[in-house]
Amino acid sequence: MNATYGARTNVNATYTASATANSKNPHDWGRAMAVALSDLVQQGESDAAAHDELYGEDLRLVIEETENGVQIHLSWSPGGQDAVAEGAGD
Repeated sequence: MNATYGARTNVNATYTASATANSKNPHDWGRAMAVALSDLVQQGESDAAAHDELYGEDLRLVIEETENGVQIHLSWSPGGQDAVAEGAGD
């Protein structure tokens, strides 16, 4: 069974995106976070999810140190665990 969120988005999906910042200073990571978030939204839209389905959702952020900066990783599972537990889309 494929549950849906917002009547369109597969809650069994997980979208992930990454971007690199060439600085280890957190004040310089904004552009990389924006690029990763934009990529995440594009993935969701390709599966018929609208960007407004991110409102109120939890995103997972992982910051990994690289030699010259950081790698920003974002992931999103539509509806999160609460939607799955409640049987969203049944």
